[in-house]
Amino acid sequence: LYIHLGHPSEEILCRAAHFADICFARSKDLPLTCAISIVQLDDIRHFHPLMLALVSRQGRWSRIAINISSTRSPEHDIIEAYTPNSPNNSTGMLFPGVRLEAAGGESLKEFHIAVGSWVTFSMRDPIPESETLRITCFPRNERPGIEYTLKAWLPLAPNLTELEVHSQFSVDNARWEREMRARGEPFPEPFLLPRLRKLTAAPHLLSYLTCPSLEEYVMRSVPRGTI
Repeated sequence: LYIHLGHPSEEILCRAAHFADICFARSKDLPLTCAISIVQLDDIRHFHPLMLALVSRQGRWSRIAINISSTRSPEHDIIEAYTPNSPNNSTGMLFPGVRLEAAGGESLKEFHIAVGSWVTFSMRDPIPESETLRITCFPRNERPGIEYTLKAWLPLAPNLTELEVHSQFSVDNARWEREMRARGEPFPEPFLLPRLRKLTAAPHLLSYLTCPSLEEYVMRSVPRGTI
């Protein structure tokens, strides 16, 4: 299933969610390959029905990619994605209920998502077939999203061959790491990825990873104030 929409209205996105539901129902129990691309989205909340349609079939995912470009700055959307003062929102997130608990099960081979701040990861079962992970990390609950995201995925996907991490607010991540070390708090042990051949990440993320089979490293950026 491939859905590409440019500057869609809320009505168009609701229709797309309905169309996706019909396709998923007709496909019965077959593994799903989905690519969702939304360009120039005015309000991230309008994407919620389509996101829920996808997540409701997460146990059948084989390959999935979700990319959204907003008409506003990422920082603006991230700020709106958190509603910590809402008495009905215990997670502090704009989209309660968008949660990955069984992402693909044992059939997930590739996962690519660029809306990391709007999804909660709580998977527990291994994902042995997962080969490619491309993900964007955002701060969560006043702490950087990198550690949260890596802890959620890497222990369950030891057979990754390609990992691409887009870390937003990397300066804050680096500052948090320095403050953590200064306070004497235990720093997390690196994650072992024995089959990883290609890594795309900012340099300061290397301390999180041990990759004995690495063949290619692509540097995303060098955050200011980290050298």
